[in-house]
Amino acid sequence: MKKLKKFVLNDARVLSREELASIEGALTINAADYCTMATNGQACVYYIGDDGSGHSMLILGVCRVSYKQDGEYLVPDYVYCV
Repeated sequence: MKKLKKFVLNDARVLSREELASIEGALTINAADYCTMATNGQACVYYIGDDGSGHSMLILGVCRVSYKQDGEYLVPDYVYCV
């Protein structure tokens, strides 16, 4: 077993969230929890659950818009995450 050396920290300050993330490593996921016309093509949360062994699981999808034809025009029918 190695002997640890004693050290003194003279200039102690609190690290910001970004500084801590750069030291520890982090993952930031920007995903919509509800798809709208404005979020078409963006990442969305498709499913949240667990993987059977007690670990959290997040499945991402993409927001899509379904269109229907109304005469000679295409109009949005519904928005969904796929």
